Amino acid sequence: MARPLLDVVCITEDSCEYPVALKVNMDDGTVQTYNLQCDTHPNFKGAMDALERMFDCIEITGYQYRPKRKNRSHRCDR
Repeated sequence: MARPLLDVVCITEDSCEYPVALKVNMDDGTVQTYNLQCDTHPNFKGAMDALERMFDCIEITGYQYRPKRKNRSHRCDR
């Protein structure tokens, strides 16, 4: 059985807190890759995509503040 050497390479992505894969050098000259399996709820990805579309839309159009118009007719003018 091959034994791992001490050289471990982490493969990372910007959006993940932990490495997504590890590459381990073995003493027989091979490199084994171990992938992180993180199962997410199927609706989570849909919700994240919807949030991304919402934030993209907000950055382009922005929020426009429209103050309420004041009623300029006074009671003493009647």
